[in-house]
Amino acid sequence: MSSTVTVHNITVHAWKDNYPLALTLFEPSSPPSLPPPTSPLPPAIQILSATGVPQRFYARFATHLAKTYSTPVATIDFRGIGDSIAKDGGLPALKEATTKDHWSKRDQPAITQFLRSRYPDRLIVSIGHSVGAHVAPFNPLVGEIERYFFVAANSPYMPNTRSPMQSRLFPLVVLASNAALGYFPAKRLGLCADLPAGVAWDWARWTRFPDYCAHEPDSALEYSQFNPSGGWLALAFSDDKFSVKKGFTEWARLLGPGTREEKLGRVDNHLIYLEPRDVGLDAVDHMGFFMEKSKGVAWDEAAKWIVHGQVPDFKAKGENLELKPKL
Repeated sequence: MSSTVTVHNITVHAWKDNYPLALTLFEPSSPPSLPPPTSPLPPAIQILSATGVPQRFYARFATHLAKTYSTPVATIDFRGIGDSIAKDGGLPALKEATTKDHWSKRDQPAITQFLRSRYPDRLIVSIGHSVGAHVAPFNPLVGEIERYFFVAANSPYMPNTRSPMQSRLFPLVVLASNAALGYFPAKRLGLCADLPAGVAWDWARWTRFPDYCAHEPDSALEYSQFNPSGGWLALAFSDDKFSVKKGFTEWARLLGPGTREEKLGRVDNHLIYLEPRDVGLDAVDHMGFFMEKSKGVAWDEAAKWIVHGQVPDFKAKGENLELKPKL
């Protein structure tokens, strides 16, 4: 039996600097009908967006989870995106904001803290799309998350990308744009919404390194310590315009303790690489999983992991890369 969903638009504040962030809560209006009292409540879910993607893009998916599975779901706009753009000065006023510090360690914990305070009796599950997955190990409240679901999480190291924009000239384009405008005009280039200068520079400079956002020693340490109790599952599609298959496997091999070959061999870590037809679609690309066309096989199979921690089979058509040798 599905629930009705109430949508709350809320302002929360980032860690350290109290920057105001726009958060949306999709809340089931009635608790689920549970069997015996020992049955746990459905988890509270946070969705962290891809680079330059406003939280409203995830509204249909969030509503589906809340309505179908009685899970409260929260989305958030990172600073400089959507409804979290500075009222005074716009993006140039946020030119010092970075992915590594501000999005990862200030904005990200704000949504986790909100869910922990509002739902103290529920587990928290984090859904990360692209950079929303990349920042997961940097969350100061990483210990509050039971398990993770990642979508289109790749290492955009230059040799792994299909995007003509992310060539060796990309860092130079970002530097020049930042200097001239005080922000990066990503929308004009067909990439995403415009970005704070520091966020764009993190993206550009990391593409020069095989370990991408984990190449610096402090970041590599945080990645090596990423070991959620309920594990993680990453979903990737063969038609992703930003990455070849190796980009997804290389990023997954950065997560957690041990050698790169050991990381994907753990029973609770899964990387599933799909063709669009495996979920009944002609195309998915980098963004399509969260679009309403994916409602059905894609969303409901994924919910097995998100809500219950059960590995989806997607009709057993996808290639589960967890035990594959390094490509």
